[in-house]
Amino acid sequence: PHVLPQATGSPVSIFVYDVKPGAEEQTQVAKAAFKRLKTLRHPNILAYIDGLETDKCLHIVTEAVTPLGVYLKARAEAGGLKELELSWGLHQIVKALSFLVNDCSLIHNNVCMAAVFVDRAGEWKLGGLDYMYSAQGNGGGPPSKGIPELEQYDPPELADSSGRAVREKWSADMWRLGCLIWEVFNGPLPRATALRNPGKIPKSLVPHYCELVGANPKVRPNPARFLQNCRAPGGFMSNRFVETNLFLEEIQVSPPSHPGFWACVLYPHVPSTLCRLLHN
Repeated sequence: PHVLPQATGSPVSIFVYDVKPGAEEQTQVAKAAFKRLKTLRHPNILAYIDGLETDKCLHIVTEAVTPLGVYLKARAEAGGLKELELSWGLHQIVKALSFLVNDCSLIHNNVCMAAVFVDRAGEWKLGGLDYMYSAQGNGGGPPSKGIPELEQYDPPELADSSGRAVREKWSADMWRLGCLIWEVFNGPLPRATALRNPGKIPKSLVPHYCELVGANPKVRPNPARFLQNCRAPGGFMSNRFVETNLFLEEIQVSPPSHPGFWACVLYPHVPSTLCRLLHN
């Protein structure tokens, strides 16, 4: 995305799709993503601000974000992200998936590193809504991706043309979540078979990761259940950092009225970028 300032002075990101002759299917996919982003509102989904659709291009204006892959590389060069920050980032993405499948009956169908973005406060946002479709069957099935690089994120049961594989509506997205987790800790996924080796995935997360990339789609948990499992005592998301951020989401306190509260209780447990935004 291109980052430019708004009239208000706040920066934004602009996603551009150029309409090309002979690419009608991809153009329809881009238009569908445009429509979805305009109507879906959730704290963990990329926030739509404005847009423009013409015969030649689509422009989608969102909050200012950085692609997750670029963000992780920059942080690695600066000393790396702490495991606590990664646990909160993944928590945010799983929460977005839970909202989509449990509240909206939507399948994201494109969960991977390229579909995740990070805002100025370090909060992770789910984007990449290009191939989303209804879990209820109305509006047709999954749109064709037509991009070989994305096929390695598809679960093995999709290759079963018999349709006999028994799965839940969230099964495919949870497999892709497993791919995202692998990439967050190990870098770009070279091939689907690499998922068999957890690599640098933290030990407390490995059992839950293995559920996601298991061959049996029925075993993959609902995203809400996955969060519960990871937040159980000793779990990867059972830490003070996640608890503090959840606390921040649940309360409404004006920073200027309670400066001591923010400084003493919250600042030690949140990223410095978020601290600056709270202070301002």
